[in-house]
Amino acid sequence: MRALAAYIMRGRLQAALVAVACAILSVFLPPLSYVAGGVMALVALRHGGREALQVMGLALLGVAVLGFGLLGDPSRLLLLQAGFWLAVTGLALLLRLTVSLPLTLQGGALLGVVAVVATYLAVGDVASFWQSALEAGFGPLLESAAAGPEVQVLRDLLLAWAPRFTGLLASAILFSVVVSLLLARWWQSLLYNPGGFRVEFHGLRLDRRLGLALVLLLAAGGFGSGPLAGFAADLAMPLLMAFALAGIGLVHALAARAQNSGFWLVGFYVLLVVLQPLALLVALAAVADSWLDIRHRTGRQA
Repeated sequence: MRALAAYIMRGRLQAALVAVACAILSVFLPPLSYVAGGVMALVALRHGGREALQVMGLALLGVAVLGFGLLGDPSRLLLLQAGFWLAVTGLALLLRLTVSLPLTLQGGALLGVVAVVATYLAVGDVASFWQSALEAGFGPLLESAAAGPEVQVLRDLLLAWAPRFTGLLASAILFSVVVSLLLARWWQSLLYNPGGFRVEFHGLRLDRRLGLALVLLLAAGGFGSGPLAGFAADLAMPLLMAFALAGIGLVHALAARAQNSGFWLVGFYVLLVVLQPLALLVALAAVADSWLDIRHRTGRQA
């Protein structure tokens, strides 16, 4: 990974080539989109916004040319990449300005909350809006699929997701942007500040007031009823994602003190994938950490 980061930092053309390759291949291997976003974030962290925009322009041109030849119509991929890269670059510039990973993550979470509010103001009935959008997107696929119980299950899932899709989408975008940012920060540490990312990520704690807001929103969404409860649940999702990411940092910090820390971390990630509700517990642990400072209460910081 250090060699890849060094290659990206050799110049605009090299950075753009890596971003284009990963963006095109992400059509077939989606996690590579995080690498493409990491390229933009690394350039922004090291050289600032102007350089990042120049690399982005070159990369989008490359995606357009190759996408036209390989995909036929690259317009959707171009729009997705442009929006994603702008978001990643914006958050990277915030980190460059503040030199604070907690403030940057909190800024991203608050932007997610603003996006949820803006969607509600613009759309009104978000459940109907997303139901129509999801049916338009998945309808042809469902119509072409053979009739069977699995098709009905998918239809039911689309109906179930529609009311909460605003919050789900905001939290998913935040996750993708932050993963790319963390990858870039790790690359930057490998090249210019060995060991710095470990200290920064292990010490990641968010503001206790944001934690209190998350708890209140979860309570309102879980125990309330009607449109306001749904609105509260959607608002909670970007905050929940931010605290889940902070909770992963806490797990890494605590695991670093144990013997065979790699074994424990592998087990943790396996459980996180298999038992998805574990993410909620991790987020709530991060909320508790924002008040209790668990790292220092359980010993010296890793």
